[in-house]
Amino acid sequence: MISTLPQFYDIGGSLELLKVQSPSLAKAEMGQNHVFTGIYKPPGQHTNLPVLLVLAPWLGGGLEMMTWRAFKESFPQRIDRLIKEKVIPPAIAVFPQMFTPYGGSQYVNSSFFGNHGDFLAKDLVSYLSKNVASVSEQSKIYALGRSSGGFGAFRLGLDYPGLLEGFACHSGDAAFDISMRKDLTSLSDILMKFEGSVQKFQEAAWSKPKVPGHWLEAMMVLGLSGFYSPNQESECGFDIPVDLYSGAVKEDVWKRWLEHDPVKRLQTKIANLKSVPKIYVECGTRDQYSLLYGARQLHAQLGSVPHRFEEFNDNHSGTDYRFDVSLPYLLA
Repeated sequence: MISTLPQFYDIGGSLELLKVQSPSLAKAEMGQNHVFTGIYKPPGQHTNLPVLLVLAPWLGGGLEMMTWRAFKESFPQRIDRLIKEKVIPPAIAVFPQMFTPYGGSQYVNSSFFGNHGDFLAKDLVSYLSKNVASVSEQSKIYALGRSSGGFGAFRLGLDYPGLLEGFACHSGDAAFDISMRKDLTSLSDILMKFEGSVQKFQEAAWSKPKVPGHWLEAMMVLGLSGFYSPNQESECGFDIPVDLYSGAVKEDVWKRWLEHDPVKRLQTKIANLKSVPKIYVECGTRDQYSLLYGARQLHAQLGSVPHRFEEFNDNHSGTDYRFDVSLPYLLA
């Protein structure tokens, strides 16, 4: 533990900051030697507590999810309230800060960013069981998140059988053919203004005191390329799945992207989810990134695999309040 974090709001539990060594990430081009990780501990003395791996969305970070927010609860406030109201049992919540210079994490392994999935499934879980008194090897592990965090939670369940007791995918990335196509076109528009140079665009973006919103979206596609189509022989460290001049999809690179699409990946790995007792998938009916269709496809493909699927009347943004639905389901 580095320190006990100052609490900017009243909760019954406590907040701490950990510095977790990350051998799974260290050797990659954009890797890191450690990951700052926030932790919420409920009040009282406990053993073998369930552990919630709380994964932040793109343009978000684990530590950001712990801080005070205007007109809404932070995640520690939410879980603290749910425990006090006896809606859920006491649990540990963990917030890994896996933000990258491109704007976030997809929580999967990458030769460019490092093995983010392995860090969570191996380095972090092992660290918690050895260094947090109320956690042991018998503690049940859960993962949940919104958007990229939901994608990461789904992938942890899919890629690491036996790791999770449950996961919640809130408006997670899926059905890339539907949700990503317009972003590829936008990336082409922006990079062509920089002579098609990823490096020139990055330098311009990283040097700005305020990065325009559409530039952040382009940076996201570059970040996704670093996770889905890394290439150590490429000048920028990854392959982009679109021809910048014509806007046509590069089928060989796109195929590598689709290998990460939960809708496609589920076709060959669905057996891995039969060991996960609690699976929760949801999306808003007005999701502005068209992720509703991916959620519906996941629901259909899960079929007889026990899970809970919900649609709700809202868009993609500001839907942390939906954790009030998934947390009682996971921890019941």
